[in-house]
Amino acid sequence: MKKILFTLTIIALTISGMAQITITSSNIAPTGVTIVTANDTMPDTTIIPGDAGENRVWDFSALNEHTYDTVYTLSSSQTPFAGDFPDANYVYQSLSDADTLYVYNNLNDDGLVNLGYAGYSSEFEDSVVVEVVPQEILIDFPMQYGDHRDENFYYQYVTVSPIPTFDSLKIKHSETKSVDVDAWGSVTIPRGTFNVLRSKTVRYTSDSAWVLFLGTWTFINEEVDTSVVYDWYSDEVDPGFTLVSIDYSGDTVNDASFLLGTLTGVENIKNREVNIFPNPVTGELRINLTEPVSGNLSIYNTMGQLTGKETVKDASFVKTDVSGLPPGNYILVITDNGSSKKYTSRFIKR
Repeated sequence: MKKILFTLTIIALTISGMAQITITSSNIAPTGVTIVTANDTMPDTTIIPGDAGENRVWDFSALNEHTYDTVYTLSSSQTPFAGDFPDANYVYQSLSDADTLYVYNNLNDDGLVNLGYAGYSSEFEDSVVVEVVPQEILIDFPMQYGDHRDENFYYQYVTVSPIPTFDSLKIKHSETKSVDVDAWGSVTIPRGTFNVLRSKTVRYTSDSAWVLFLGTWTFINEEVDTSVVYDWYSDEVDPGFTLVSIDYSGDTVNDASFLLGTLTGVENIKNREVNIFPNPVTGELRINLTEPVSGNLSIYNTMGQLTGKETVKDASFVKTDVSGLPPGNYILVITDNGSSKKYTSRFIKR
């Protein structure tokens, strides 16, 4: 969950040349954007946060791509849990092999705040809806060098217990967070050099668990943790996302994520009904649509590069051979020429 939170802090800014920058609500990436980040799980020794202050220079060109994450920006009405978060108007969706997570937010001129989470997980039998109390501030507008804020919030949920003896499992996550916008300057990542603001976030967390047995909740465990994360934000419309995020807990860089690229017009895979199988796939990928489509089938890699394209003619069932693709994560887009509808999905090539 922590990684998702860090990964999902989405931003873009507007000044060129090495200069101090400011973040406002107008700099947030719009809905309908697909954002792909890479994770370096064994960062080079040159990847360190460095000192706070003005006119700093960070060289992170040695970052490597070990794993990938894909995030979609949506309006709340495009999601299945909109009724649980009536104040949400801006949603992130993150997908993994077995899980789908929606992060419900409210975006206004004063800030971007996290209202809660909902989704499906292979760990639980039912969907999970979690409200953050009080709302967590992701960005406080205008965000400027020297800003500071402290927060306390929690969320909890109850689900079917994975232990057969017990009826239910309750999890409560409590957090104290301190954020300092402590530096500005320029940062270099594999895709280029950008003007940035840097924030330092210190999180003190407690995760507690209870089980329900014969009508009584019994406490079973608590885990406490402290994490320190540094985030660098760019002033470019593209990339439109946190450029770099480094987990520096314990005075050691544990991992780093960085932006690879963004795609516009590639909609969330749940927006229109489309089923693909098998997934993961090694050879032939089969796609079921709810209505016949005449248009194009396109496949993009995690860099947003087109890796395959073919024509679809009045078909609701489509087959495509992906055996020639390198192993990795891909985005499938089927566009209907008549209606301009897009049917999209993510798949893994083994």
